Amino acid sequence: MTPSVARAMANGNVTVTADGELEVSWDGEARRIDTGVEPNFALSPDGRLLAWSRERSPVELELVVAPTDDPSAQEVVSGDLATADRPVFAGPRELVFVGAVNDGVAGIWVVDIDARVPHPLTNAHLMAGTGQWDGFIPPPADPDSIRVEDRELVYHDGEQEQRVALDGADAR
Repeated sequence: MTPSVARAMANGNVTVTADGELEVSWDGEARRIDTGVEPNFALSPDGRLLAWSRERSPVELELVVAPTDDPSAQEVVSGDLATADRPVFAGPRELVFVGAVNDGVAGIWVVDIDARVPHPLTNAHLMAGTGQWDGFIPPPADPDSIRVEDRELVYHDGEQEQRVALDGADAR
């Protein structure tokens, strides 16, 4: 049986290499979990799931999760989303991330891992190239600034702190 990824993370043994390989080290041996991985990954609050973004194409990212005791990846976000990055667990089976549809503007999205149907929380009505920016809420500038507090996603957009309700009340 493979040791838990959660335990490896607690020991600082989960890394993304410069070549985009997600690796877990157990007993001094590195094991590759996935390739084409962005450097942002998240562990669920209960330590049972690991989420990360990987390249689907040179310009598209998809969000995947794997059980920490069996890192066989399964796709969570696909379909119309052209990109899904910077995952943060809002609950044991709920992920918040930065995403966009084709020709869309990046915004905050949420997905129930079991339902696998992502929903926009911000910028859903905005399309790239239209010049229409009313209601634009900038996505996080720094992935390390993202956190969940009292059912709100809180992050810094490079200029100020943003708070987005996870129940969709702020969806625009």
